[in-house]
Parts: sequence; structure tokens; C-alpha cells
Amino acid sequence: MDSPGTVGIRVLLEGGIIPSQEVLNRILAVVSSDDVRALTDNVITSVPTPISYSIDFDYYIPKEQEQFAISIQNNVLIKCAEFEYANGNKLGIDINPDKLSATLINLGVKRIEKRNPPFIKLDKTQIAICSGITANYKGVEDD
Repeated sequence: MDSPGTVGIRVLLEGGIIPSQEVLNRILAVVSSDDVRALTDNVITSVPTPISYSIDFDYYIPKEQEQFAISIQNNVLIKCAEFEYANGNKLGIDINPDKLSATLINLGVKRIEKRNPPFIKLDKTQIAICSGITANYKGVEDD
């Protein structure tokens, strides 16, 4: 799509859903009509390139937060789901596990032993797709 006169439209549906070929064809029909596009333009529709990753880590909470352990565990799962949604709802959002780690530490997590994901730089044609979340609560630790 880097050629003169070619307009590329990369389509991602609301909620981070990659569209079917039927949806792409319908969009192409609308944007290719003579009253929408310049007559010399060639319009191409395509889907984002999916980049798969998983979230996998063990975590501990400090001894002084032990009474909040269940609440922290629930919030860890919520924040992981929010991280997945934020990364998979817009094209080109880097997969940055440091953001997730910072969020979890702010929740009251003491330490994280991260296995996945690594940092992955995405370009504007790619979408992050999470294949699964494993967040293992390993207990409390003294400071």
C-alpha cells in the first residue's frame, strides 16, 4: 500500500474484533464508490496483523496486606483483563509488561515473577491478541 494512488484501509471493529472478509467487502464497496473516492485512487481494505502474546506471572503480596489478599487477587485479574483490552482495542499499541507490573504494584502486589509477555513493539498495522492470562498468587512475604 506504499504506492502512489493507493489508499489502504486497515479495519478493526469495535472491541478489537478482526472483521470477516464479508465485512471488508462491504466497507470496500462503500469507500470505492465514485462519489466517495477520487477516481484515480485504488482502495484496498485489509485486516490488522495479529501479534499473539500471553500474560503469565507469579505474584506475592506483603505480609502487612494479608487481610486484603482476596481483594488484591480479584483486582489483579481485573487489571490483567483491562491490560488485555487496552492492548487489543487499538492498532499499534505496544505490548509493554512494565505498564502492567506498575499497575499491579500500585494495587498492593509486592513482587512479580514475570514469564510473559516480553516487550513487543507493534506498528500501526498490527494488533495485540492475548491468548491467555495466568496470574498465580503465591502468598505473602515479609518486607
